[in-house]
Amino acid sequence: MRVLLIAVFGCFTLITSCSDRGVNDTRPEPGITLQVVLGERVDTIAVDELACDTIDGQSAVRLSAFVRSEFIQPYIDKDSAAHDTRCLYTYRLIGEDGFNPHDDRGYEDNLWAHLDVGYYLVDDDRCVFPDENIDLPGAFNIKSPRIIRVLRKIDIVTDKATVIRAIEELPVVQIQNLEGQAESAVALWQCITAPHVSDPAARRYRLRTVDGYSPPSLTWDQLQTGYWLLNTQRTIFTAPELNQGKYKVFALEAIDVTTP
Repeated sequence: MRVLLIAVFGCFTLITSCSDRGVNDTRPEPGITLQVVLGERVDTIAVDELACDTIDGQSAVRLSAFVRSEFIQPYIDKDSAAHDTRCLYTYRLIGEDGFNPHDDRGYEDNLWAHLDVGYYLVDDDRCVFPDENIDLPGAFNIKSPRIIRVLRKIDIVTDKATVIRAIEELPVVQIQNLEGQAESAVALWQCITAPHVSDPAARRYRLRTVDGYSPPSLTWDQLQTGYWLLNTQRTIFTAPELNQGKYKVFALEAIDVTTP
């Protein structure tokens, strides 16, 4: 579990093209790519094909530019409005040598908000996060990044903090999905752990999707009948009274924890 309290502010940059190379250009030759990996899907992005900013006089590409909305597609709600779903994931930047802050230093992965203020410095072939409000450890300034691994998360929001729960860290079980087929899933109650949620039976739990939709809140007993289906990417409940459309949600962003 991970706690993140974040304040993010934008940066003013001059946009150029990373394919515009001068005679005295010391940048790596064209051909450097980053692979964005989500499960078994891979999107290979060439650095010199992206728009280039100028950060402190250096050519730089905003890290969020590598994760295209065509790869992680928006959620379309019932009113046909599109909602960016890239905030539903964490992002693990991995160097050419395999180094990454999560596995090698025990740090939490980057959030989408981090990538939007982080940059790949083309000259230095490394990542930086110049926004002082992020205040990430130096381990995140990865040299020669080559992979961005994308991992689904669910936020657990209490009155004190937001706890980031990575789906991959939760036990996987087999549940009968809406088509009557066995499907891998994680139990929603597994996201709720001490010390951030004390006395869980005394709380209520409200699912919240990326477009702001929330069905009526759940008791602890009701939450324990809920699952996140890993392939279908939606919730399902085994309790008969919850086996209805308003609790079968897509694009789950958070579980808000409240006290009755």
